[in-house]
Amino acid sequence: SLLSKMNNRPITRNFVFISYSHRDVKWAQWLQKKLEWYRLPTEAYNELSDSRYIRPVFRDRDTLTSGVLNDELRSNLEASKFLVVLCSPNSAQSEWVSDEVKAVIEMGRLDKIVPFIIDGSPQNYSLADVKQPLMGECFPFALRQWNKEHPDKNLLGIAVTDDGKADRQK
Repeated sequence: SLLSKMNNRPITRNFVFISYSHRDVKWAQWLQKKLEWYRLPTEAYNELSDSRYIRPVFRDRDTLTSGVLNDELRSNLEASKFLVVLCSPNSAQSEWVSDEVKAVIEMGRLDKIVPFIIDGSPQNYSLADVKQPLMGECFPFALRQWNKEHPDKNLLGIAVTDDGKADRQK
């Protein structure tokens, strides 16, 4: 991976990396377009693209076939300022989404993960096995595991309500 000569950390080249189950590709396409064209408020600035927009946004467009995160995906994860995770019952069962989340947690960047709930909701695993998603679960395994290990902490994210599904602009 590309490392900054100053601090031995990856060079940030993506503002956002979108992690999603390919069953939710329509939502991922929609979110990528909305993020890339969202104009930041006056007091905010994107130093990556020298603009007022959230760009570039990385979204994997191919179905993954190997059992490990490939070098290109890992490189893009390392080089992204934020990881937005599309959370749904589909992503709750996706090994790929969990692997991407786990990689960012292992990089010590949990604070850069933004869950974006499009369907379902996080469930309580105090008495259940996090490896088996409960009915209606939306978090991938790595987030379920983190939640169970840190019951006193909450991840901040965004949830699309039923109204929002009808009118995604809101």
